[in-house]
Amino acid sequence: MKNKQYWLVAAVFGSMWGISEAVVGTLIHGLSHFLAIPGLSGLVMFPIGFFFMHRAFVRTGNRNIIFQTAAIAAAIKLTALALPFLSPMDTINPVMAILLESGAAFFILSKEPEKTFNFATVLTLAVTWKSIFVGTQFIAGITPGIAFTAPAILIRFLVIDSIVNAALIMAMAKIPADFRLFRKPLRPVHVGLSLVAAIVVNMVAPIL
Repeated sequence: MKNKQYWLVAAVFGSMWGISEAVVGTLIHGLSHFLAIPGLSGLVMFPIGFFFMHRAFVRTGNRNIIFQTAAIAAAIKLTALALPFLSPMDTINPVMAILLESGAAFFILSKEPEKTFNFATVLTLAVTWKSIFVGTQFIAGITPGIAFTAPAILIRFLVIDSIVNAALIMAMAKIPADFRLFRKPLRPVHVGLSLVAAIVVNMVAPIL
């Protein structure tokens, strides 16, 4: 794939991930507060991110694009630091998760896009990145953070959420790779529109 098209793919898929992170993340965060069940986002945010990283990889055939896609999604998320009513940790924690998720996705996916991955591998890597996430929060004393919640919630995040993550990722992997939306030739205008949309949604979603 030409270098220009490679970066267009990373930017567009990273933007779509950023939009999903803002919309779904905000909705689930609100649901967590309503149900008084912390950390519900752990059930679905990794599969959503993995979906876009996987599609970018399939589109380009280059596994390194996983990191560029995640970096763009993380950069979009960081724009929320400009919102004065949000705690910085409400932005930094998801950004840290996005970057760790990219590491997990890199090891889950083979060098060949056509090769499949198995449930055990996905589950192991999900538990691994979540453990690093919790350990980083604990060592750095990052609060609010799931590392300092009740043991039952922490165990659910590391074990139950990871099982759900693996099941969802395996299900998403069955979506045809040639789905029209993900095969359309990309142009700079697509990047511009997707980036602007992602930043606007990321800034507006927490207000709603």
